[in-house]
This record gives sequence, C-alpha cells and structure tokens, in this order.
Amino acid sequence: MMSGEQLCATLRWLESARCALVRCEDAPHDREAMALAIVLRAAIHAKTEALRAHVRSRLVQQAQNTG
Repeated sequence: MMSGEQLCATLRWLESARCALVRCEDAPHDREAMALAIVLRAAIHAKTEALRAHVRSRLVQQAQNTG
C-alpha cells in the first residue's frame, strides 16, 4: 500500500511529467523532444495505471472493512 506521502509524490510526478510532455509536443520539429514525448507518454500511462490499481485496491479494502 502506498502511504499518503507516496500518493502525493506520485501525483506531483504525474503533474510534472504532463507539463514536460506538453513542452515536448510544442516542439514537433525537435526529434529529441518527440522521442522524449513517446517515453513520457508511456511512463505517464504506466504510473496512472499503477495509481488506478492502488485506488481500486483501497476501495475494495474499505468495502470489506465496512461490510
């Protein structure tokens, strides 16, 4: 389980990564920026899916504790 600090760090990371992705996408003629955008999209997707799985797990746990 992620601690509150880990959740906050994950959310901050996602926000920073999305900002970096926007900057990369604003430079369509820069090959390095486009390559970085591909990596950022994949990393953002993976981190978001991990966060979703964590939230689902917490919701199930809460439901079991109240039921």
